[in-house]
Amino acid sequence: MLTNIDNDGCFVMNNSETRLLDLKFQEYVRLEVEYEKVVFKSDAICVSRFIDGLGFEFIEKKDLRSMSGLYQVCLERGLFN
Repeated sequence: MLTNIDNDGCFVMNNSETRLLDLKFQEYVRLEVEYEKVVFKSDAICVSRFIDGLGFEFIEKKDLRSMSGLYQVCLERGLFN
């Protein structure tokens, strides 16, 4: 479950859908989120762990279909202050 996001990274809570239990600190992953039938994806690196959550930093350029693009969509729609 995606809990926090900004232009540079995000925090994900681990659950049965995210399947991140075996992910290691500093490991690279591809994050994908579908929102309103659009898939946003970014390569990222795990930069923090906390109990059942993981922090990620995006490592690719920012565009409309990246996770940074998802953040911009959320801002435009008033989902964040």
